Amino acid sequence: MDRICFWSKGMFCEFIPNSRTLVFGGETYSYPIRWNTPGGRLYVLFSTDCNLRCPYCFQNNAVRCERSVDDNQTILYISELQNRVNEIVLFGGEPFLTNNYNRVRAVLERFDYLKFIAFTNGNFEPLYCDLLKEFSYCFRSVIITMDGPKSIHNKRRFNPKQDSYDLIINNLRTISDYGIVVNVQINVDKYNADYIGQLLEELYSYEEFRNHQFTLNPVKYIANAIESPQLFELYFSLKRKYPLNLSVNNRLVGNLTKLFDMRPLNKDRCGLAKTYVLNLPAGNIYACPQNATSEIGTLSETAHIDTSSLDDLFLQTAYEYGKCKNCEYAFLCPYGCPYVETPADCKERVKRDLSLVLELMFNSPFSTGVAGLENIGARE
Repeated sequence: MDRICFWSKGMFCEFIPNSRTLVFGGETYSYPIRWNTPGGRLYVLFSTDCNLRCPYCFQNNAVRCERSVDDNQTILYISELQNRVNEIVLFGGEPFLTNNYNRVRAVLERFDYLKFIAFTNGNFEPLYCDLLKEFSYCFRSVIITMDGPKSIHNKRRFNPKQDSYDLIINNLRTISDYGIVVNVQINVDKYNADYIGQLLEELYSYEEFRNHQFTLNPVKYIANAIESPQLFELYFSLKRKYPLNLSVNNRLVGNLTKLFDMRPLNKDRCGLAKTYVLNLPAGNIYACPQNATSEIGTLSETAHIDTSSLDDLFLQTAYEYGKCKNCEYAFLCPYGCPYVETPADCKERVKRDLSLVLELMFNSPFSTGVAGLENIGARE
């Protein structure tokens, strides 16, 4: 049985992953696992077009096609799939292009009883601010991507027609009063990691932004991808410095934090088995928003789905595949993407990362469930 040993403020501590037991300050605490049951997601990809030119975008090599689909046909497709999901994601390309406005409005008007999420680069025209205000009651969140302070962001998320950074700031200030949960997703890799603190400094200077959510999102599958130790060091150093609602898109950190906070954990690596990307331009349906080869259906007069070709891949994401099934680290493991080869030493990597995260987490002064152990866990 593995034990992860670390020091916290001069005290020797241990964490036993197999039993989710923590020895801290001479006391022993145990944490039962409760799983979060995720609902399905329907991504609606209106267009593959985008008004930015980001060099690392995973869609740069995607086949660009623009099949004409009218509003009524779009609504029919969504109607056929809505019982499989509990939220609709407006996706792209860039969903909030001016050319998409009528289609986006038609979908919101027809399905305003469902919950919506929008992934946007934030470079949208004022008419979308008005639309978000009108339909604020049905938006679960709006996720806006940024890459750093103005000079860095504008190089990486280049808008050939106007200042990308300033436009985002203006739109953020406008929609901050709408009661919508706003998540500023900060894409990070080795090139911009040292500038993220400057971005948070700038954003924190706007009082209306301080209640927003902020997420460090490591850019994957690129040559200069940030390694997990550097990502963890960056995350905890920023969290110590800035009193913002900051998280990191990493399953190990996310589930460990939830475990100590006594909240349900995310069971799957991702929601592949419950995800449907309605690719209107190409006339098909796929399962992974970042991998169009995960095709599970076609769009013609109706939406037809056949997931049999991906059943084996679905098992991998649920950690019910091969050696993962009985691994004591499976509840924290960030590996398991069926489209990326898992390293042979994955268990050792998780142990290494877990040791570092525990050290950083228990030596951070910010207030979390971990900092106040009297409120969490069951003392043995």
